[in-house]
Amino acid sequence: EVQPAYEWLLEAGRLSGEILNPVSPRVEVEVLGDAAAVIGRSFAINDSISWGVSLKYFYRAATINPTKTTNFNTISLPYTDLVNIMNKKSGTNTTFNVYMAGGTGADLGMLWKLPGDGQLGFAVQNIGMTLSGTRQTYSADGKVTAEATYSSTMPTVMTVGYAFNPPTWIFPLGAMMEDTVAAVQYQISPSTSIYHSINMGIEKKRFLKFLDLRAGIHAGYVTYGLGMDLGPIHLDYAHFIEEASDTVGVKPMASNIVSLGLAF
Repeated sequence: EVQPAYEWLLEAGRLSGEILNPVSPRVEVEVLGDAAAVIGRSFAINDSISWGVSLKYFYRAATINPTKTTNFNTISLPYTDLVNIMNKKSGTNTTFNVYMAGGTGADLGMLWKLPGDGQLGFAVQNIGMTLSGTRQTYSADGKVTAEATYSSTMPTVMTVGYAFNPPTWIFPLGAMMEDTVAAVQYQISPSTSIYHSINMGIEKKRFLKFLDLRAGIHAGYVTYGLGMDLGPIHLDYAHFIEEASDTVGVKPMASNIVSLGLAF
């Protein structure tokens, strides 16, 4: 059995800021926008095991601080400099850096149906993905003052997860919770906090016959979303929060992802 699919993903631009010193204000600002196009296929090895592969093109536009090695999308500048940028005020020494880069890579995954209702999954993402493009320096009035090539390797991420259909008697809604799937996953990647690596959630399939409702915990924060089936077209939306620091609750950053898929 072969199941091909095409998908387009768009992550809304992310803008965040933080005042670091009320007396002599400095502001940390991050602007980030992602988009990706994906084509993939899945194959059934037997009744219990299937695997899939997808190729994708990923594009990112973001602020960058060349002097930082961690959280390098965050730039720190005096509050007056931020005002100059917002007002496009010329004749100042205020500058900021932005990079725009894209690249191709692959994802691999395997799914094993266990006895009963359980399923065990494993995935490897961003295989061989390097982003290449340009880094531009802008003045406060929006003019490009310098330009250089930019290249960055996306980290390969491995994930293992388990999904199951919880018994309906667990929920007070009883039969309304049929076609419900619960899942937990662990992301195998370096992290100083276990909350960055463990995610869990629950999905109610075919609510009102065409909606999939989702809620869960991502990196210690509540997340939610939905899916909509319109014949061969599948639309997904997800809202989640990422922690930019090593400790949950210190620097949360919200993101919204919309994806459109076509299966045939």
